[in-house]
Amino acid sequence: MAQAYPDEASIEVAIADVGCGIRAALGEERYPSDAEAIAAALREEVTGRRDAAGNPAEGGYGLPTVAAESDVLEIRSGSARLTSNVIRNAQGELILKPRSVPPLDGTQVAATILDQGQRD
Repeated sequence: MAQAYPDEASIEVAIADVGCGIRAALGEERYPSDAEAIAAALREEVTGRRDAAGNPAEGGYGLPTVAAESDVLEIRSGSARLTSNVIRNAQGELILKPRSVPPLDGTQVAATILDQGQRD
């Protein structure tokens, strides 16, 4: 779902799925917590499909692209919720603050993109 807010010069995009969640999809043994799995999924090619040899084959750019283009971001999956609010680190990546929440099957993402003039 997407919604434009002309008076606020912003666009909000929300995505939800009822799958197994990010950590379960990536392999629970690889990440000690849901928050760490969400953070990993924000890197390119982590969530993409792999070929028989384990090499990246396709996909894995959706969440990293959303994180790169968003000014405000919230991702919830499993028992973690990571949120940001227009604050970026020296590399330009959003700083996400983790919080424990009741478990959720699937994943929810909400992103707000501000007009360039609103960012300054």
